[in-house]
Order: sequence, then C-alpha cells, then structure tokens
Amino acid sequence: MSIQTPDIKHSNRIDLVTSIWIIPIIAMFISLWLAYQHYTQMGIEIEINFPTSGGLKIGQSQIKYRNVPIGVVTKILLKDKEDGVTVVARMDKGSRKYLNKKTKFWIVKPEVGSSGITGLDTIITGTYITIFTQKDDSFKKVFNGLEESYVTKDDGKYFTLVSEKTLNVKVSSPVYYRNMEVGSVEQIFVNDNGMGVKLKIFIRQKYEKFINQSSKFWVKSLVDINFINSGLSIDIAPLSHIIKGGLEFSTIFNKNNIEVDSNYKFRLYKDSLSALDKKIGKGGEYVKKFDIFFEDEISKLNVHSIVKFNGYSVGEVTDIKFNYDSTNFNINAEVEVSIDTSAFLDKNRPLKSGFDNLKTAVEKGLRARVSEENPITQALFINLEFIKDIPTLPIINTPKYLIFPSFKMKNNEIISSVTNILSMIEKLPLEELLLSANKLLVDTNEPFTTLMKELSLTTKAIKTLLKNKETQNITKELNITLKKLSELLISTKKITDGDSQKSILAGQISTMLHEITKASASMNSVLNKIDKKPNSLIFGD
Repeated sequence: MSIQTPDIKHSNRIDLVTSIWIIPIIAMFISLWLAYQHYTQMGIEIEINFPTSGGLKIGQSQIKYRNVPIGVVTKILLKDKEDGVTVVARMDKGSRKYLNKKTKFWIVKPEVGSSGITGLDTIITGTYITIFTQKDDSFKKVFNGLEESYVTKDDGKYFTLVSEKTLNVKVSSPVYYRNMEVGSVEQIFVNDNGMGVKLKIFIRQKYEKFINQSSKFWVKSLVDINFINSGLSIDIAPLSHIIKGGLEFSTIFNKNNIEVDSNYKFRLYKDSLSALDKKIGKGGEYVKKFDIFFEDEISKLNVHSIVKFNGYSVGEVTDIKFNYDSTNFNINAEVEVSIDTSAFLDKNRPLKSGFDNLKTAVEKGLRARVSEENPITQALFINLEFIKDIPTLPIINTPKYLIFPSFKMKNNEIISSVTNILSMIEKLPLEELLLSANKLLVDTNEPFTTLMKELSLTTKAIKTLLKNKETQNITKELNITLKKLSELLISTKKITDGDSQKSILAGQISTMLHEITKASASMNSVLNKIDKKPNSLIFGD
C-alpha cells in the first residue's frame, strides 16, 4: 500500500483577501459606519457659566426649548479664576440655529417668584436648563447663564421711581393697577450721590396708557384699615399678593395730564395714604430747583420730604448738605428742593406764569419754614407760608441755582399749647372755689334734713288715706293727682339721697322744695278734716 504525499505549492505573492479576514474587515467597516453615523448625528458642544450648579446632574439634566429636550449636560466644571461653575452640554443635531447672541439660559427649579410658584415639575424630573432665543444669523458656543428666569421686554415701557430707601421692594416684585398685575420691578440701584435709591419698573404695552404725570406709586399694603362713614373698614390682600408683595399705582385721567418722557421720575411712597396726599401741579417743565439755607436744627428733615403750601404738596426735598459755622458754633443746612411752579398759576391772570406769581408771593412775605409733620416722630417738612412784618426779599437768581428765602423754625406747638393750658389752670382761684363749695354743702345740709322728715310724714298720711274704703270711691281725677304727687315725692327723695347736695343748682332746688313744704302743710290741714269727717270731700263741711 502506497502513501500519498500532499502536493504543496509555494507562492511568492501576498494574498490579502482570505476567508479568515473577511469577518474582521466587515466588522471594521460596520464600526466605521456607525461611528460616522454617530458623529454626523452628534450636536454641538457648548459651555454655560452659572454662579452655582443649581442641582444639575451629569448625564441626566436636560436642556429644553419650549419644553422639548434639545441637549443634555455632560460635564460640570469649577472655574479656576472666579466663582461659579461651567456647565458643558451636548446639543442635539439641528439645534445650531438656536445658539446665537440672543439666546438666554437659566436653571429651572422650584421657587416662589413674581409669577407665583414655578418649577414644580422639577420635583419629579429634576432640575433642568431652559432657553429663550430669537432668530439671528450669529452663532455662539459660550454663554453666561441667568440667575432668574428671563422675561421678554419687547412689548412695554420702562419707568423710573425714586425713594429714600427700597421699602422692602425686591427685583421681580410685581406692579399692580386696580389689583391686576401689569408689570414688574426690573432693577434697584443706589443714586450716584448716595442719597436714596432708584427703581426701574417695566409696564406691559397694553397698560402703558394708564400712566401719566399724575400717577402715584406706593408699596402695596397687606392690610388696609380705613374709617369710612363712621365705620371701620379692614381690607386684607389676597394670599397671592401676600406671598409676592409688590407695588401699586393710581392715575387721574384728564386732558391736562400729559404722557411721561424717559427722564421723568416718579416718587415711590411707603403706603397709599402718603401717596394720595393732596398734591397739585402739572410737573415736567414747570418744576424748578431752589436752594434754601437754614440755621435751624433740621436733622429730622430727609431727602424726599414734602414741600407744602396751604396744606397742598407742591414739591419735595432732593438733597441736603450740612456745614459747620465756626463763627456762630452752629451747623447750617443747605437744602435743595424741587417746586412745581404750575401750582401757582392763576386762571384769572393767564399772562403771568406760575414762577412769576411765586416770585411776587416771595416779595410779599412768602418764606420757606421747616415745620413738624408728625409731633410724635418729629418728622419734618418744608412749609411755604407768609410771615408778617419782615424785610422784603426776592428770589435770588445765581449762575448755579435759585435761592429761596427762609425763616426760622417754629417752636414745638404742642409743648407751647400744654404750657399755656397749665399756666391758665395755675391762675384759677382753686382754693377759694373749694372753700365756697364746702360752705354750700354745710349750709344746705340742715334744711334738707328737715324737708325729708316732713315729706316722710306726708307720704305716710297719704297712704293711710288711700287705704280708707270711703276714700277709694273718690273721683278718678283726685286719684291720678295723688299718684303723680307720690311719684314726685319719691323722685325728690332719690335726688336728696343722691348727689343733689353737691349740685351747683342747690339754691334753685332749695327754693322749689320750700314751695313743696308749703303745699304739704296745706295738704295736712285737708287730711285732718278728712280724718275727722271722711265724707266731707263729697258732702262738704
């Protein structure tokens, strides 16, 4: 039996395509295709800077636009050179058109804001990032996130309020008109001179028409207590208003109240009572600045204190500067005020401006005087009033400002009034009055005692008479008369048992009782005859 030997052929060429490599090659092509597909479907990677991570989680927290997921957070990095974090997110394919200069990012989480309680859905889904964007040809990959939700301000107008302090108003606090939310507080910052604050508020477009130069703004009260028609009215704000707080305003509508320009500033009042105080004037171009110099102690006078004329508000304090006078050893004050000169317009003299009328009034004795607005808190205001018998002084026009003449401050009127009353009481002859009253009581005591005994005897005799059977048949007229007399005697007894001896009418009462004594004596005589002969009233003596 022969053994067959395989015929082995040797080849010098390299054969790359063999059956053993087919599967790896196919797998490689598939992997490359999948990688290509994944890369082509992968969106852009962006960076968003936030002050804190706000509860975001890597791989879970989404980026949403109109509540549709368009990206996911992939990294959260701490910043090296400044506070805050950088959130890296991978956006979906097709989201490039949303990433431009107008895109705004903020973190959504449960919070109580100007629009109520928001972000409750994040309790289940977790915090996420949402965006606001508009069409724009630009492209951007790095963004600075917002601390609060973004509100578009395209349809509306901004207005400026000024106040001595913030009065607990916060950014995003709502603005109400007739209990309807019409805007919000957007910015709060300190004035450049450090005196007071400014608030920027935004009013939606359809409510702009409700604001003009007559508008008054105040901090919305949680509880309003008023006395109306002799009754007490308590108005408690709705729960939503208590949570959010905010501002409120009212407006007078007439042809004289013009629209507000961008430089106009409204005063923010602490409550509606202060805001709706009597104020006259048109504002705007009629408002002029004056400087008033005082030597009084006016530390309680504040910026935004009212300037009044005849009880009406015509301006306010805008600035106060103090200077030590080494000659008189006193601290003098330079007070800058704004006065609405239209308050001094005279309809009967239309050719003269309000400022001209004000200058004439000053020449006739009108002066600026610091007065107390509230004696308890000693809050001050500037009152324009006429002073008699003083030198004639005009309004001085200097290159820098107008100087309004002043007059010294009044003393505390309440203390002066109390002092006057005590002085009058001290002048009264109190000791003599007490002695006279005591003597009157002593002198009238004995006659009253005698009278009481006689009246008691008379009452007993009348009761005996009424019990007699024959007397009971007397005419009804006599019976009524006796009853009335009995009631009179009882009332008189009560008076004499009470404070009648102390009455200032003791003399008149004594005279009246003397006459009653005489009538009682005559009645006793009649009763004696009736007692002896009971039928004498019917048949006579």
